[in-house]
Amino acid sequence: PFMTARKVKKTGVFVITADRGLCGSYNTNILSAADKFLKNYSQDAVELILMGRKAIDHYRNKQWRIRHKAFEDGEKQDIPKVQAFVQQLSDWFIKGELDEIWIIYTHFVNIISRKVIVEKFLNISEPAKGKPAINYIYEPSAEAIFNEIMPRFLVGKLHSALDEAYASELAARIISMRTATKNADEMIYSLTLTRNKVRQASITKEMLEIISGAEGLK
Repeated sequence: PFMTARKVKKTGVFVITADRGLCGSYNTNILSAADKFLKNYSQDAVELILMGRKAIDHYRNKQWRIRHKAFEDGEKQDIPKVQAFVQQLSDWFIKGELDEIWIIYTHFVNIISRKVIVEKFLNISEPAKGKPAINYIYEPSAEAIFNEIMPRFLVGKLHSALDEAYASELAARIISMRTATKNADEMIYSLTLTRNKVRQASITKEMLEIISGAEGLK
């Protein structure tokens, strides 16, 4: 059922953002990519699945219908929780409530580089057909093995996306805080320099007044 291709009437879009700010353009980049992607659809053809307060706040008063809010209030994204969430997504797809599901998240490249990914989660595209190099015999059957493996594959795929998003968020926050600290240090240095100049000018003025007064008494 995960490879079922049908006429798309309803699309689910899972947008992964952070709960907090102070992470530079991390949330802005994701939401901009999501808004751009949604322009391809009409209002009644899309339902949003949102993760993170920033996504919820962004779409709360917009035209798109919100189907589900995932991992609210900093809920831990451990394997059992991810399995339950993937089961929910799969049920919506298999029952025909959603004909396709996309995920939008940030891929972690390195500490200073990240990339927003827009990726189809369901349905799974069939591999290109060709003559197999080896004819395998499957027990009990290829279909049974596929149906057993596919849910695990989907859990791994989503868990990887969540990990990538979290790593990207932390990296963005580190860079943002590092930049803020550098700017604060530069401002402190500049203000200290200004204070010293003003203080020096004040002392010089007082000394000149004292000298002038002393000269006047001679």
